[in-house]
Amino acid sequence: MSDKFLEQLDPTRRSFIKKLVAAGAAAPVVATFSIDALSQAINSSRTGGSSFSACQPDLGYVGPTAFAAHLAYAGPPQDFGARVNGELRLAADDDGGHGNDDDAHGNDGGGHRRARKQRIQTNLQLVDGAVFGNAQILINGNTAVSLNSGKSYIDASSLFPGACDLDFLLNAMAAGQATVLVAVSYLGNALNLTGGITPAGPGFDFASLKA
Repeated sequence: MSDKFLEQLDPTRRSFIKKLVAAGAAAPVVATFSIDALSQAINSSRTGGSSFSACQPDLGYVGPTAFAAHLAYAGPPQDFGARVNGELRLAADDDGGHGNDDDAHGNDGGGHRRARKQRIQTNLQLVDGAVFGNAQILINGNTAVSLNSGKSYIDASSLFPGACDLDFLLNAMAAGQATVLVAVSYLGNALNLTGGITPAGPGFDFASLKA
C-alpha cells in the first residue's frame, strides 16, 4: 500500500489500516501451506503410505519360508489393553496346498525354497474379546500388504505399489525388516498391536495355515 495514501488518513485510523493490510498479505501464505500439506496427505493415502525405491529385477529368493510374529500392545504395561495380544503365522507355498512339506515343489527338506513363490499362507489370531479392525505388514515403515484376520493368503495382486513381488516380501521378512501393525478394539477401546516378523523355529505348525 502507498505511503502517500496512509499519510492522507487520520492518525487514529492509520495504525488500524496497517495491521489490516499486514494480516491480509499473510493469509495466502498460510493457505498455500495448508493446501500443500493436504495434497501430500491425499497422495500418501492413495499409495498406502508406501515410499519404496524403484523395483530391481527379481533374482529369486533363497531363505526361510516360514515366519511368525507375536502381536502385543505397544503402550506402557499399566495402560488399558496391555494384555491384549495375538499371533501372525506365515508360510510361502508354490501352489498354496503343501505348506513346507518335503515334496516335489522345490523344497530342499530344510525349510528353504529356491523357486519363485506363488502365494504366502497367513493365519492371524487374536485373544478372545479383541475385535479385528485391519492389519498390514510394513517394510522399513512402508506399507507392503494388508492382511485379513484368521486364515488367508497373500499373492502378488495383494501387494501395495513398490512392494515389487513376493520374493521382495520374503527377503524383507527374513532380513528382519518387516513388522506387523494390527488395529483392534477391546471393550470398545481402539488399540494398536505390533510385532516384528522373524523366521519361525523348527516347531512351526504348518497345519495351522491350511484351510
